[in-house]
Amino acid sequence: MLGYDGSYSRVAAFARYWKQKRQYEQQTSERGTFVPLAFRVLGGVPQRGIFDNMKTAVDRIGRGKARQVNARFAALARHYLFETNFCNPTSGWEKAQIEKNVQNACRRLWQPL
Repeated sequence: MLGYDGSYSRVAAFARYWKQKRQYEQQTSERGTFVPLAFRVLGGVPQRGIFDNMKTAVDRIGRGKARQVNARFAALARHYLFETNFCNPTSGWEKAQIEKNVQNACRRLWQPL
């Protein structure tokens, strides 16, 4: 068909191989790579981070400070060697205090000289 002399089974075999290879690459493409300049704008990596209980960081909230941390977020913290602390879900003032500190830091960081 259209100048191709091969069989249907060869095309199907190639399509299966290509699909498997693509799935494997998608599963492993993020592993083992990192961007060394990720915290450069802040002047280095912080020693400790205080985080909200965001879905990208916490899979499950336990009692008190117990958290089941997402595997990728835990890998990020291990790679950059920073300690993670999470807000209590019932203490709204903690989150408000952190957001205010972030707002103030952004103003100082991006203030014209």
